[in-house]
Amino acid sequence: MLLTPVKLTLDRPRELRWGPRARVRLDSLPRRPQRRGQYQIAALLWAMLLDDEGFPLPEDLGDYLQTVEQIKAAGDAILAAQQQAEDSEKNAGGSTQKPAPASS
Repeated sequence: MLLTPVKLTLDRPRELRWGPRARVRLDSLPRRPQRRGQYQIAALLWAMLLDDEGFPLPEDLGDYLQTVEQIKAAGDAILAAQQQAEDSEKNAGGSTQKPAPASS
């Protein structure tokens, strides 16, 4: 099931979605965000952007994470996208079931 993107205005209105693509993009970063802070927020936003035109790296989002209001809006959008994905997984009945143990 394709989730409805969460909207956030950066340089222009952008759409975010948390899912396998975002996880892979986050894992592709040479510098993994280890602690909470602006880089972690930028990395999560970058990974979730459906259209990353103009933002080849998470650091390129820094201009849009300068004020408390910008950081709060970004954090709220990240949490909303992650919550939406979690709710979708629950409603799907745990489609990521573990395989049954092999019998010997």
